[in-house]
Amino acid sequence: MVDKLQAHLIHANSDMMYAAIVAGNNLGQVWTIDSAESALYAVWSEYFEGVHFMGCTGSTSKSAFLAFRDNTWLPFLREKGLDCLEFSCDTQEIAVFVLAAFADHRELKQYKACVFKLPQGGSVNAVAPLASYDITEVDACFAGQLSKIENRDILMKIITQTCGGMLQFLEHGVGFVALQNNRICSFALTHFHYLDTCCVGVETFEPHKRKGLSSQLSSLLCARIAQRGGRIWWDCHVDNIASVKTAQKIGLVVSHDYDIYWFDI
Repeated sequence: MVDKLQAHLIHANSDMMYAAIVAGNNLGQVWTIDSAESALYAVWSEYFEGVHFMGCTGSTSKSAFLAFRDNTWLPFLREKGLDCLEFSCDTQEIAVFVLAAFADHRELKQYKACVFKLPQGGSVNAVAPLASYDITEVDACFAGQLSKIENRDILMKIITQTCGGMLQFLEHGVGFVALQNNRICSFALTHFHYLDTCCVGVETFEPHKRKGLSSQLSSLLCARIAQRGGRIWWDCHVDNIASVKTAQKIGLVVSHDYDIYWFDI
């Protein structure tokens, strides 16, 4: 069933973060809007707390779509304590359909996100290490010592929300952390994976920001992905200047951008 769903929903230009959920590699849910085989599907990400519409709109009516919104989607979000409905679309055809269905929502807002990739034949730029931090890979050895790290919950929350837990992460994931006095100061992880594509995420905490940690860990992470023959998918808001500059610094280039929409519920 999963293989059939992947074949129907995922194409070369699909959002790999949601393709990973369809494939069962990362946490989320997949809803069909109606029962037809060629229907529109809604893919929920537990990590992003948003929905990505995939499939096709040929057999889906506006009334069926709005019924899904009112009877499934909104109750689901309210049960999770969320106060807004956020979504994106896998194709322009789907976006036209969904936005037309939501035409009565005058308060509909949007922002742009962009995806960076390593260019064909390119390599990840190395970044000089910072001597005041201990850099370690998130592997089985690190997992065995995790209890000694005071703020380990920060890391485990991300790993649990994306793939379910440390064991699942170690099977497919790659990650690096910067430590100081048994505390995590920064980390770079593969949050999602679909086939050979790895979607990465980076975070640095105060007072360690603006020291180059994000660039150093991102470089290590992306180089390791490339070394293993994987493809890099770096997704961020276009106005997240720090993330954009970090991606560019390590040699990634913009592949495309897309719109994310939301409105309060």
